Amino acid sequence: MVTSDSSSADVQALQERLADGPFDPGQPDGEYGTATTQAVWALEKLADIPQDGVWGPLDEWAWDQLMAGRIGTPVRDNDQRWVEVDLSEQLMKVYEPGEPVPVLISHISSGSGIPWENEEHSGSSVTPKGDFEIQRRISGWRESSLNIGRLYNPLYFVGGIAFHGATSVPSYPASHGCVRVPMHIADYLPGELPNGTPVHVMA
Repeated sequence: MVTSDSSSADVQALQERLADGPFDPGQPDGEYGTATTQAVWALEKLADIPQDGVWGPLDEWAWDQLMAGRIGTPVRDNDQRWVEVDLSEQLMKVYEPGEPVPVLISHISSGSGIPWENEEHSGSSVTPKGDFEIQRRISGWRESSLNIGRLYNPLYFVGGIAFHGATSVPSYPASHGCVRVPMHIADYLPGELPNGTPVHVMA
């Protein structure tokens, strides 16, 4: 078992292992911080095992299932890199054509479904389901035109709904409809997902 109380060497070994697979635990530094916890969450969500962020026997089993192609396989086929967002799992998965194991699996937080309103706008906080593609992007921080928060490196795939970095990416749906991703992943995600990348959002 690897936890925040484990040795730095054990934590770094876990981080390197996750990074060699489709997860991003952040810089392998031996510190069991938020990025590492979120990477472990992603595997636990994928395998539908208890989500505690601690690497134990069930996580080892889940890793073996993923590497064997028994879980995490794509729902759709495509002839180019594409993204699948699973709202029930709260996961984003990036696939390459012909590969059963994603090249990236990230913990996300999507729309909470709780209606909101401010002095000028209102909305439903729903992440729409369906087939879309990344249409446009903005580099760096952007203030929402609806006055509902800040988006880092947003990649818009339907209307004002985007993948974007956020300082808060809890383990449950909490956004106004966008797909929040951890900040360290949002740093490079625009370079991985050009405009025109297909996006499939499912319940």
